[in-house]
Amino acid sequence: MVFEIKNKVALVTGGASGIGFEYCRELLKNGAKAVTIADVNEALGDNALLEVKKEFGENRAIFVKTDVSNKEEFENAFKKTVQAFKNIDILINNAAVFDPPWERIVAVNVNGTINGNLLAQSYLPKHRTSEDQAALIVNVGSMAGLNPYSLLPVYSATKFAIQGLTRTLGDPKFNDCTKLRIIGIFPGATDTPKMKLFALEHKWEEKGYEMQSPKQCAEAAMVALKNAESGSIWVVDEGKTYEYKFSN
Repeated sequence: MVFEIKNKVALVTGGASGIGFEYCRELLKNGAKAVTIADVNEALGDNALLEVKKEFGENRAIFVKTDVSNKEEFENAFKKTVQAFKNIDILINNAAVFDPPWERIVAVNVNGTINGNLLAQSYLPKHRTSEDQAALIVNVGSMAGLNPYSLLPVYSATKFAIQGLTRTLGDPKFNDCTKLRIIGIFPGATDTPKMKLFALEHKWEEKGYEMQSPKQCAEAAMVALKNAESGSIWVVDEGKTYEYKFSN
């Protein structure tokens, strides 16, 4: 059954810029009732909120300052979402870092994603808009979580962790019990500010490497949000989406 984004409420971490911000815009374009922009950067968050209000009108979004590695802060984002919009149907675990120290990379990418999944299990089934449709968790990984990138060893390891978490927690046999569908979106190289600097440093353009835009990535990801089976991993690369098939 196709997942209906229309009239749903979403919480997007790392939602103030880059791919996360474009997820917020695409959800609203697809008829979402509202989004919560959760991000650790308050200045970017305030600016993102203004942009969303300008494009989609008042009362379609809120910003909540959120460090996903801090479970209390993360839970506050869930609480604020329910207070503002009465419901919450979708969590997009998008927040991620790849800058040192390595402890911070693990804290945000792994611990933050686990925090999100555990909190979503408590909030989404209880506060979903419709009991006729399971709520949705989207864990955002990376192509580095399918084919490790030697220049980013810790980052790659964290994205492999997200792959394992998604495939196990999202096992379809749990759906009836949890009332949740859990999927993974694993983008290829995407032209975000930090990735642009990384690409310049490593001369990607000279090597002929191309990056998709955050907008292309978010648009393509909507296909998976609507259609993906729980526990599945979907690659979004060069603006195209396909399910990644694992060998048994």
